[in-house]
Amino acid sequence: MSRAARAPSTRVARVPTTRASTSRARASAMRDVAGVYAVSDVHVDHEKNAAWVRALRRRDDVDVACVCGDVSDDLDALEETLEGFKRAAFAEVFYTFGNHELWLGEADETRGTKDSKAKIEEVFAMCARIGVQTSPMKVCDGLWIAPVHSYHHKAFDTEP
Repeated sequence: MSRAARAPSTRVARVPTTRASTSRARASAMRDVAGVYAVSDVHVDHEKNAAWVRALRRRDDVDVACVCGDVSDDLDALEETLEGFKRAAFAEVFYTFGNHELWLGEADETRGTKDSKAKIEEVFAMCARIGVQTSPMKVCDGLWIAPVHSYHHKAFDTEP
């Protein structure tokens, strides 16, 4: 696969919703979910894509974002990106990792991350710390979002 920058892929689903029945803390923010947005392959290691995330701005509508992996193999960049989605545009952010998040680099070695499974645990801990959802959650009446997590191993990759 080419390492050239490409725009993140997005899909938008408008879901008719009613008053939320989530926790009291979220209920006021999630009363009327206007839209659910899904984005994948953000690849913020490419400046053009990182700029796209930084350009996200708060809207009057209450929206939910599903960030579907392949953001970055760098945990700091991943955290900054997920915080960017939370800060700039979305009332709730859901995340599931992609294969890029499981790649191990020098920073992981320095942190003592021994393998991709350990890195998954670090990703989940970071998401919990910054308030990004990685488990199923009801966001309003009639709408649950359930991130699906699966493991990638190089043996699964059959591309040349």
